[in-house]
Amino acid sequence: MRLHVGWSVVLGVNFMADTLLRVAVTAVRQGGEELHQALDTLPVPIYVTGADGILTYYNRACTAFAGRVPRVGMDSWCVTWRLFTGDGEPLPHDQCPMAVAIQERRPVRGIEAIPSDPTGRG
Repeated sequence: MRLHVGWSVVLGVNFMADTLLRVAVTAVRQGGEELHQALDTLPVPIYVTGADGILTYYNRACTAFAGRVPRVGMDSWCVTWRLFTGDGEPLPHDQCPMAVAIQERRPVRGIEAIPSDPTGRG
């Protein structure tokens, strides 16, 4: 099946992305409960950890993405059950790209982190 995308679809997606970005930026500026409410409306998984990697916040989309309910104050570095490299090897959460970027204060590029939920599905 081939999908042909017209300009109206592209413009609609761009408008939606721009609108979501504006909502998120406004919420970040306001902070507090307004931030969490705005992030909860986004259809993409967003989570926050402290510098120590401990989960401090996740939005509703994270639950569907992770296939489990993340545990604030307990999960470290990631909301997923397990991670794997592109070669299928287990990837410890403290070695995932986000953890390395925060711990070493540098950008991390070209590393795959493939999530798996408790049932083994990615």
